Amino acid sequence: MIRPLSRGIGVALAVGVALALAIPSSPLPAAAEVAPDTPALNWVVNTAPGGPSEETLRAAIADAGGTFLISYPEIGVTVVRAPEGGFAAQLRDLPWVQSVGPTRTSTTPDRLPDPAESAAGVTEEPEAMPAEGTAWDTVAVGATTPGGAGVVVGVADNGIDAGHPDLADRIDPALSVGCGIKGVPDTRPAAWAPEAGLSGAHGTHVAGSIAGAADGAGIRGIAPDARVAAIKVDNQTGHIYPEASICATMWAVRHDIPVVNHSYYVDPWYVWCAGDETQSAALEALRRTYAYAHEQGVVSVAAVGNEAQDLATMTTDVVSPNDGAPEPRPVDSSCLKALAGLPDVISVAAADQDETSGAVVMARFSNYGAGTVTVTAPGVVWSAVTRQDDGSIYALFPGTSMASPHVAGLAARLLAADPQDTLIVLDLANAGAVGGRAVVDIDLTAFADVEVPVPPVGEVERTARGLRWTLTLDSAQKAQLQIPATSGDDPAFPVVAVR
Repeated sequence: MIRPLSRGIGVALAVGVALALAIPSSPLPAAAEVAPDTPALNWVVNTAPGGPSEETLRAAIADAGGTFLISYPEIGVTVVRAPEGGFAAQLRDLPWVQSVGPTRTSTTPDRLPDPAESAAGVTEEPEAMPAEGTAWDTVAVGATTPGGAGVVVGVADNGIDAGHPDLADRIDPALSVGCGIKGVPDTRPAAWAPEAGLSGAHGTHVAGSIAGAADGAGIRGIAPDARVAAIKVDNQTGHIYPEASICATMWAVRHDIPVVNHSYYVDPWYVWCAGDETQSAALEALRRTYAYAHEQGVVSVAAVGNEAQDLATMTTDVVSPNDGAPEPRPVDSSCLKALAGLPDVISVAAADQDETSGAVVMARFSNYGAGTVTVTAPGVVWSAVTRQDDGSIYALFPGTSMASPHVAGLAARLLAADPQDTLIVLDLANAGAVGGRAVVDIDLTAFADVEVPVPPVGEVERTARGLRWTLTLDSAQKAQLQIPATSGDDPAFPVVAVR
């Protein structure tokens, strides 16, 4: 059963656009001594950007019983390790502190997991895997030709197998880093290597979808001529805490990585609520980070999640905190999915291919919701994985985690090609909805100029923010809208809402 997006209408997107990004390249702040592995939490301390001095910060943190980990003065965010108790209250009394809050509920110390066995030297391919360049997802996004040359894409995930035959010459080790241990950058190869087993294959799969080599064998990425930087953000338990996500994005800003894929949500809260004192400070730190990255020209792409959840109408969270004892809790409009719900992040839902009709439809597992999804991309795909117990190095994975790298790969292609003319292609399919009527609002404010196209079905009208396509599709019918546009100097992706 294919879960439809809003009355059975699924959406897939392919775009071409000019991007011109410039990123400063000053070094990251040096990390101070890391706190010993005693029962403690990690915290964020938010101050006004640009002050106080690091010396003042360190002194205040130490006086309150904490240990300074790392600070980002340009966004006013400092990461600290400290026991629970009076630490937060003491810092909140300081006039230059705007907010203080924990990033987790577990006191388990972070450490590196055991590394995976590399797929180096393996060439066997599963019979079921499509031939290179022929997979439905590659065709659907129009990425059957070379692309991405000269562009580095950060893969903020659980590591990449540097020896995989489709990725061995695509990884940039000088730009790779581990961020999952207390959010402090670690450039040792062991710090960004994946862990053993299927759980460690995720980042390699994502990297393959982005930049798998076009070498006539194995799989082929959406931007096969691009390179990737492995930015490992998980710890030994698989959790990805706010400080790791912040570290990953600030690393990208400081090291001229123009596109970063984030196929995860930030632990331990399924959604983060600004009205909750235990979550508001970390959410504010994430908001500052991704707003700053956007200002500096970094394209941040994130998956919306796989719970078949309408994120726009969600009222109860039953899975948080996922590093402790989850308890049902009410949530409201102040709560958002991090990272996909942040305003400066491209949020990606997943599409699938209907086995009977071949139509591109909303994947049954994908989260969705009005105003919560920027684009939809293929999310059931073959790609590279770390070497598994049975010797396999390729796998078919479903997930919005697999959809997000398609958009990151497209961004790399666009950066490399630098076209001025853009063609936005929207594919819609009726997955069996009664009536089959859809209203598609297309926000095109990121584009410099847009023509009103003549649709094959229905009517298109101009709105204050772009275009509205109103149409009716019979059961299993498909329709495609092609929108000629001209991009400006900034990354341009349309925001599509279907109702």
